[in-house]
Amino acid sequence: MAIQNYIILNAAQKTAGMAFNDGLGIDPRPVDTSTPGVAINLNDNAVDYDAGAAVPLAGNFLTPTRILNDPDHIAEVPGLVGYLADKPYALIDDEMVFAPQVEDPI
Repeated sequence: MAIQNYIILNAAQKTAGMAFNDGLGIDPRPVDTSTPGVAINLNDNAVDYDAGAAVPLAGNFLTPTRILNDPDHIAEVPGLVGYLADKPYALIDDEMVFAPQVEDPI
């Protein structure tokens, strides 16, 4: 697991973002731990959240912020990059928000 910057999306934002998918896009992962807490918004341009504000994680979805600077995403799905630019993002530890994946014993 890793610590990385994630864009934080609610269910409606996830659906709207995925509507931009055209071969290349996003597939946000649900926050699936029982008590994930909050993250601190690092995006100065986030709508509805000031920089440094707490963003609830429970019930939300995460996608890596690297999409915002990825040349392939910028070239192929600029509408998606623009859509995500004003969403809150935070430095998040995967182990705090994602339940461990269970291997199928078969």
